[in-house]
Amino acid sequence: MRSVKVISNPAPAAELLVTVPAGKWWKVLAMRFVLTTDATAGTRFPALTIDDGTNVIWRGQNAVGQGISLVVDYNFCPSGNPFSAPGVGALTRQHQMPDLTLGPGYRLRTTLSQLLGTDQFSSIVLYVDEDNSERKPVDQAAS
Repeated sequence: MRSVKVISNPAPAAELLVTVPAGKWWKVLAMRFVLTTDATAGTRFPALTIDDGTNVIWRGQNAVGQGISLVVDYNFCPSGNPFSAPGVGALTRQHQMPDLTLGPGYRLRTTLSQLLGTDQFSSIVLYVDEDNSERKPVDQAAS
């Protein structure tokens, strides 16, 4: 069943972390978050990491840094982007991610170089196909 998951904001200067709950399987169709940087000097390079709690499955690094006092919308999905609007500006970043189904305990998290001061992740939304099946392997799109 397709579902939109609205995730609570982490504390200021804390990384974003979402864990697939017990008994659930998520095929991630898209993920969106906003990063608001404070006025502390430094360039931030946010990355989205998918892991199984121990091993990194995928990491998508942002090649364009985010400077001070900016609000940037980050969008990740396997193809296209349901969160993007026509005519998006320079403060929206689009990223392709692998087509994965994640099992219980798998995580989507940020790894941000130079998380500073009161930098804040917010507006965190996941769009997933959710399955309550007992067990199945993580599937990956053919390369």
